[in-house]
Amino acid sequence: MLAEPSSYGEWVVGPSESTPLDQTRPEVGSRLRYPVRLGPWSAEGVTTVRHREPGR
Repeated sequence: MLAEPSSYGEWVVGPSESTPLDQTRPEVGSRLRYPVRLGPWSAEGVTTVRHREPGR
């Protein structure tokens, strides 16, 4: 699910969308930015790929 940024919000609770920050996604070290909204509050988060197992 992390290999496909458009599906991040479907699998992770909180974010409804995501944006790759690196052209190398989903390679180790690449990043993904996402907003989290709760009522009138919002925040941004960044996820960094630390480990990758292709096909899993």
